[in-house]
Amino acid sequence: MRKFALTAALLVLANPALALPNAFGMTVTQTGPKDFTVNYKANARPADYWCTAGRFAEQTLHLSDLTRIYRATLPPQHVGQGVDFSLDPARSVGTTGFTTFGSKQDGGMEVGSAIAEFCFDWEIEDF
Repeated sequence: MRKFALTAALLVLANPALALPNAFGMTVTQTGPKDFTVNYKANARPADYWCTAGRFAEQTLHLSDLTRIYRATLPPQHVGQGVDFSLDPARSVGTTGFTTFGSKQDGGMEVGSAIAEFCFDWEIEDF
């Protein structure tokens, strides 16, 4: 993972046009007290959906970085379909859609992990 981050950082420094995409511009619809949908956006990657879910949980729902959010829509995602997330472990589909190491394999991840692992919105000035 460190090798990937270092390589990505060097690519960004070498050529800003190669900067990794971020999840800005994606919208979220809250569908219940513990449920929300990250709405479909053309060309968004699965990582962008998790990033947006993490940011929504942190910034809008004001949840702790340690709160787990769960994927409630089975992968793969279909064109035109958003991804449902829930705070309720009973709604988990049992997979995040990613291979994760060193964490629970219950279809969820911590808010802080979703942001740290999938939100690549740094700017060159941050280096």
